[in-house]
Amino acid sequence: MAKDVEWPTLVFFTGLFVMVGALVNTGVIDVLAKSAAEATEDRLMPASGVLLWASAAIRRSSTTFPTWPR
Repeated sequence: MAKDVEWPTLVFFTGLFVMVGALVNTGVIDVLAKSAAEATEDRLMPASGVLLWASAAIRRSSTTFPTWPR
């Protein structure tokens, strides 16, 4: 059964959850959320459009993602 587990993927997601948990516990996520709310001034539609296009541009520009041999 241990051979069937994709260990690099499991380690990646474990590290990801640890990092997000640390950001939440230190208050970084709250600061980012408050800054985003102040910057958009409760204008949801323009903010969602900017978020959509910014995330698409970041995704398009970053072509290297973690891939592991199977």
